Amino acid sequence: LDYLGRSDDQVKIRGFRIELDEIRTVLEHHPAVTTAVVIAADHPGGNDKYLAAYYVGTDVTDDELREHLTARVPDYMIPTVFIPITTVPVTPNGKLDRRALPTPDLTAALTGGHTPSTVTETTLATVFSDILHLPTDTPLSIDDDFFRLGGDSISSIQVVTRARRAGITITAADIFTHRTISALARIADTHTQTHTETGPTTVTTAPLQPIAARYVDRPGFDHFTQSFVFTTPPDLTTDTLHRILTRVIGHHPTLQGRLDIDNSGAPHFTDAATPIEVTTRLDTTEFTDGWSGPRWPAYVTAETTRLSEQLDPTNGILWRALWCTHSGDTKPNDTDFGDTTGRLVMVIHHLAVDGVSWRILQDDLAHAWALDTGATDTDLLPAGTSITTWTHALTEQDVTEQLGHWSTVVNAVVPLFGETGIDQERHTQAAVTTIDVKIPAGPLINNVTAALSASVEDILLTAVTIATGTWRARHHLEPRPVTIGMEGHGRQETVVPGADLSRSIGWFTTWYPIMADLTDLDPIDTLTDPHLAADAVLRIKDTLARVPDRGIGYGILTHLHPDTALPTTTPDLALNYLGNFSAGTAKPWSNSPECPGIRAHLPKNLPAAAVVDVNIAVLTGSDGEPMFDGSFAYAQDILTSEQARELVQLWTTALQTLVTYASGVGAGRVRRSLTDFTASGTTYGDLTTWDHRYGDIADVQPLTPLQHGMVFESMLGAVSGTDVYLTHTAVTVTGLLDLDRLRIALDRLTDTHPNLKAAITPAANGDYVAVIPTHATIELTAVNGIGDADAVDKAVARNRETGFVLADAPLMRVTAVTTAADQHTLILTIHHAITDGWSTPPLIATLLRAYNNPTTPALPDTTYPSFLHWLTHHDHTTSLDTWTTALADVTEPTLIATTNTATTDTAQPIELTHTIDTTLTEQLHTLARTHSTTLNTVIHTAWALTLNAITGQPTITFGTTVSGRPAHIDGIDTAVGMFLNTIPTPAHLGHNPTAAELLDQIHHHNTTVLDHHHTPLPDLHHLTGLPALFDTLLVYENYPLDDNTDTHHDLALTSVDIHDSTHYPLTLGILPTPTHITIELSYQPHRITHHTITTLTTLLDTALHTLATAPHTRIAAIPLLTHTERKHISELSSGPVVVVADSTLDELIRRQTNSSADALAVVDDSGQQWTYTDLDFHANALAHILIE
Repeated sequence: LDYLGRSDDQVKIRGFRIELDEIRTVLEHHPAVTTAVVIAADHPGGNDKYLAAYYVGTDVTDDELREHLTARVPDYMIPTVFIPITTVPVTPNGKLDRRALPTPDLTAALTGGHTPSTVTETTLATVFSDILHLPTDTPLSIDDDFFRLGGDSISSIQVVTRARRAGITITAADIFTHRTISALARIADTHTQTHTETGPTTVTTAPLQPIAARYVDRPGFDHFTQSFVFTTPPDLTTDTLHRILTRVIGHHPTLQGRLDIDNSGAPHFTDAATPIEVTTRLDTTEFTDGWSGPRWPAYVTAETTRLSEQLDPTNGILWRALWCTHSGDTKPNDTDFGDTTGRLVMVIHHLAVDGVSWRILQDDLAHAWALDTGATDTDLLPAGTSITTWTHALTEQDVTEQLGHWSTVVNAVVPLFGETGIDQERHTQAAVTTIDVKIPAGPLINNVTAALSASVEDILLTAVTIATGTWRARHHLEPRPVTIGMEGHGRQETVVPGADLSRSIGWFTTWYPIMADLTDLDPIDTLTDPHLAADAVLRIKDTLARVPDRGIGYGILTHLHPDTALPTTTPDLALNYLGNFSAGTAKPWSNSPECPGIRAHLPKNLPAAAVVDVNIAVLTGSDGEPMFDGSFAYAQDILTSEQARELVQLWTTALQTLVTYASGVGAGRVRRSLTDFTASGTTYGDLTTWDHRYGDIADVQPLTPLQHGMVFESMLGAVSGTDVYLTHTAVTVTGLLDLDRLRIALDRLTDTHPNLKAAITPAANGDYVAVIPTHATIELTAVNGIGDADAVDKAVARNRETGFVLADAPLMRVTAVTTAADQHTLILTIHHAITDGWSTPPLIATLLRAYNNPTTPALPDTTYPSFLHWLTHHDHTTSLDTWTTALADVTEPTLIATTNTATTDTAQPIELTHTIDTTLTEQLHTLARTHSTTLNTVIHTAWALTLNAITGQPTITFGTTVSGRPAHIDGIDTAVGMFLNTIPTPAHLGHNPTAAELLDQIHHHNTTVLDHHHTPLPDLHHLTGLPALFDTLLVYENYPLDDNTDTHHDLALTSVDIHDSTHYPLTLGILPTPTHITIELSYQPHRITHHTITTLTTLLDTALHTLATAPHTRIAAIPLLTHTERKHISELSSGPVVVVADSTLDELIRRQTNSSADALAVVDDSGQQWTYTDLDFHANALAHILIE
């Protein structure tokens, strides 16, 4: 019998079953492709195969094809390389002639970008090349993508191990998230810094970890074990095995530990308390049958029971092992190593091991074997934080704020399968019957998880919740939330700063109850309706995501802090997803294929975990495909066999319904749940509305306080046709401009910075949010301006007159004006609510890099969502305390504009430019250096003097725009988004200080509030009790352009001109250079007269000159204004007397909003505060709801 292979053209790549024809069909739908062929090529590293696509068609880039596929198929179906061919070679029989296809070149996936420049980058490049077997004469770029070079999940683990041995700390998850060398190097350096911080205090004795404390007093605990069967190398000897086990057991103190009971009867665990004694713990035997025969699994079960019964935790006997060999007289079995390999059956008390621990042991046994045989000289990686140190640290954690959550869940526990619930004194393992389940897992772990951005655990939990709800409905039980006992890996290192559990062996598992509430969905309909079943997954996913610290707090409260009075509970339903243990053929120290996965030994007198206890793992089936392998263990005096099998059948039906969803209505789309988004407070009704309008939603982001203000002002401007928050950046470049290539670069720009795709729209609760669609195309308009000297100005004017509809994505457009054959100006029109001035340099750099390197992959920058998460969850208490002190002496606002709001003039702000000459600029730079301050602070001081001169106020306050970028967030300096904030800068002049003393005073203020720039301005209004603090704003525009921006060879940057404005009556933009200072004044002519502006610039010049030449002059001696000028300016500031006519309440509030938008308007009984801006937002939102 000759096995010719599969006839359906399926292959397996990185563990995924893939239809090659499906990729080919999608590829041929690209307009530039006429014919395509996709094959699975052998990777030179031998680890796996990779996809190679051949195509016949017109000129098209790899990235265009990759992007086309990315929008239509999962990531694992994207070919690694694309090879253009003239025709598809065929055999005389008309079949594809694979041998005639060009050999794929993996180096074609190289980006040719920046070379490694740091030690970390260089090391990672070497590791990538070695693991992926890339040619040594082909240097890697730091922009090369690991998976596009042929990497997979298996090789990612190899990279982690190799990197760690080189002193670089990364995880496999890091490689999937940060796929390039540069991104990995940054995260590796961060990890290294983190792991060098002081960890938890090391202890050797501690109370039992919560899950062990839950079981320790139960009958049968002494013999409650887990076991694992390893494949051993053909040439292993007993002496060698003794040395290997001695090395590995001695490396992990938990395996040498002991269960102790103190004088009060309280159990404790002491690690490294007993000798290793491998010779007395290891049995050896010869097994005469083959491993694949029917007797071997039964023999393993019997021996596991025997070894389990020999364990004695109180005497430190926590593990036993049996090494089985056979003589080779039997026929070779189906393993890679014939009949000469052995099997090591290892049994460890559950007190000292969990699912993650077995993986660590597997790696350490293999490495110890390599050490013993001389294959390596690198020692075992350090063991992580011990279980005793971890548990001791947990006892010091204050999680009392979680009491409310856990009390709600505990109180919801009721019998699920009738009137009687679990009774752990009566329901022991002897009273439990088990139903084994084995179902295909591939479509669920590949397609369903991708379609719903969900985990396997989410899918399994949803299916069991739907099944239980349907079972209750069929048996005429009322709908109830389903409470389920869950197990998690428990290695939440963030709970204990400095802990490292990546190499720790022990029982770290957490047990906690959850309340899965699907009562608003009809269970019977949900069972068979794919869309409803998908809805259920998203809700269950949200339920799990909202569990505090993934459940670790429940165990702390019930077992480590028993004084909290949170009772322990045992729901009728339990689910434990053990993970993916799928494996291929037997290799040394891998899990033996005939006894796959972790096996639990449950003594007959051990209490049952639940009425129905579900345990599921992913293993490799006999056909080589992944499968769910597990069991439903049920209490036979509560459920009959028929009822239990009905529940299992409902579970499998629910899973099949989800498979139907992913292959039907959900195919090609990605749905996300509420907890996937950065913003909170949205509903599934919101998502439905936005899904219909925008398509797939990538994120929903909250608006910062400054964004809220900008949106409000833009909404007011939309009524009159004037939006002051339109920004225009004119980027002049030289070179040949290809518009199609520019469109691709703009797509890369929004892929890199997804927040540029934002639409700003209200949610159902009235709060405005930024909705980020997965797909949004920036409008590109080409203008031929050759021969028209005013072409650029005309284009800017047209864009200035055309605002954005905030609810339409994206809030950005580009006009490309060609002024000569090789000279162009790109006018980037962007709403200020989505980017700030500091974002301009990285935005331009990203755009030009994307244009000049069209094959470089776009890696999403997650800095802005990270910033929003930090801003939302940051404790502002310290900041408010700092600002309370800083603003203590501010008792009145500093206002220079007219307060007349009756004017309806909607003209654009007038802009003037004022230049400080070279001599004075140099003097001001010298002054800043002398006083160890910044030029920005010098300008602040001069403006304070100017305002004091025209108002006569002893305390001056003006607004300052700050970058708002917290330095501790990685990548913050090159991120694109709206980080800005506006803060008040007070200056106290009543004691007649010298100009230098005032400079030092303002420097001290700026330094004091430096770490508190993010504090919302409305909060500061509230602190002072003033409806407004200032009406002039200083913006220091020291935006550094990327040094590499102007080096690109296709399009080269020659100049950048940024134009923006604000809603303040007067804004001063400070543009410093080493030789001169440019001050751009933007003012509203209906609020401030030209004469006033002229006077202000004269005063500012005088103040700057005094600071530069006579800084020790006292304020009163500076000749700024005559009495007559002061009187005249005062009259200009106050304006004419306005008699307020009889008005409606609506008119009065609208006027107040226009004049004092940030003033406090409403405070309710709970202390929630609204400014007039907030009041107007909510009133408008309510009005729209009433209209609809």
